[in-house]
Amino acid sequence: MKRDWDLIRAILVAAEESEGPLSTADVEGWPADAVNYHIELIVEAGLATGGCTTYLNNGGRTCRIESLTWQGHELLDGIRSKTAWNAIQRVAKEKGLALTFEVVKLAAAEVVKSLFR
Repeated sequence: MKRDWDLIRAILVAAEESEGPLSTADVEGWPADAVNYHIELIVEAGLATGGCTTYLNNGGRTCRIESLTWQGHELLDGIRSKTAWNAIQRVAKEKGLALTFEVVKLAAAEVVKSLFR
């Protein structure tokens, strides 16, 4: 499965807005397997605490985010705004760059800098 930055952004926003842990079912509009995969990536990247559970009786799987980490909040602060997110995607595409974690962080910082010029 490919990493989908739009889904990552949606999960981070939903996790921040959540009153408690965020589960797969709380992220609407995306297939459960994609949400599970991306929650797992978010936790592995240190952007959130949480994990996944596989049920032995039916092989089903669900993932959850307990809370965002400092790193998760920092990243989300840079990509929360739809305007900023669109600018990040546009700049990366114009420069022929893949949306890696480092590119997203650098582009978000550049977008913020450009607002102060």
